[in-house]
Amino acid sequence: MELLVYGNGITGVDEFGNEGGLFIAYDDDVDRTYFFEGGLGVFSVLDEDWTLNIEALVGNYDWHNQASIKGAFGWQPNDWFALNLYVKTSFYDSADGQKLDYYGIDALSGDWEYMGKTKLDKYREMSIGGQVIFYF
Repeated sequence: MELLVYGNGITGVDEFGNEGGLFIAYDDDVDRTYFFEGGLGVFSVLDEDWTLNIEALVGNYDWHNQASIKGAFGWQPNDWFALNLYVKTSFYDSADGQKLDYYGIDALSGDWEYMGKTKLDKYREMSIGGQVIFYF
């Protein structure tokens, strides 16, 4: 039987050629996940070509809930596209304090094995990015 697991992990090889890895499982025995997101925002035209956008978002992301804020600064040189730079950061996350399963690579066999539980502490997300928006 195959166990379907999703989460976040890292693997690598040390200076002696030994493979190592760590994987934190958000959920297991799943074949699909769902998430829902909604929010409210304010959009302001600063002048003919420049805009400012601020949004508050709330989301349910299968294994945790999150509240975040997003700010974007945009340039719209014509009526058919715009360029935005944005920053998004969470200020609440229900993942904080959760205990999740984690797995590691066994040094002798090279196989993944269950290592125990890990606690998420001060879990936060932040992203910086750009958007190209086309208007039709």
